[in-house]
Amino acid sequence: PLWRQLVRLQGRGDGRLMLVGLVFAVLEGMTIPALGFIFTKTATSLFKMDPDRVHDETVFWGKAALLVGASYVPIMTIELGIFGTVGEHLTRNLRALAARSLVKQEIGFFDDPNHSAGALTLFRGEKVALAQAVNGHRLAATARQLATVLFSAYLIFTFGYWQLAAIMIVVLPLMGFSMSILMVVFLGLKADEGNKAANVGSLIGEVVLGVRTVASLGAERRLLADFEAATD
Repeated sequence: PLWRQLVRLQGRGDGRLMLVGLVFAVLEGMTIPALGFIFTKTATSLFKMDPDRVHDETVFWGKAALLVGASYVPIMTIELGIFGTVGEHLTRNLRALAARSLVKQEIGFFDDPNHSAGALTLFRGEKVALAQAVNGHRLAATARQLATVLFSAYLIFTFGYWQLAAIMIVVLPLMGFSMSILMVVFLGLKADEGNKAANVGSLIGEVVLGVRTVASLGAERRLLADFEAATD
């Protein structure tokens, strides 16, 4: 499978880094429902009849909000740094593998207009970055979203109304279906843009090659003058 090949191209120790990154991705996903829960508790504490209780609860939940909000930035920074490092290792190995594969090709391989310098450069720039996103950032996003949904359901069932949780569970498949349709449309548009970009890159490569050819044909007199000046 493709994902096994990508795993083999990871650097040494990247597996452990990804596990640590997944832990921070889960923590980041839990902070959003946690902040929502804290804000709800802060708002409801203002309607207590006892002034001392209002003061104590608002101070407590305010400190909790500051703590969660302050921890969100380092958690997100560590997560992005870990997955960025892992993705960098994968990108470097993929580009080195692509370069070795291109060097081993026959001369006729590059005569194909689809294999021009511009098209191959664009391919390396886009497809390698796409493989990095699928293997690293997409995994982190999935873990983050699962943590958000599960922790939100836990908070609602434990501290809220189960009717609201039931409605949320019913609505989630509809949201997933709508997001899948949006992604299909978006990926289709991106595929069309990628084909257009490949054609543009191939055309630019041909133009640059043609300009070099014309310049080399017209360089005889200048090179002869330089040669005469150097031999005088």
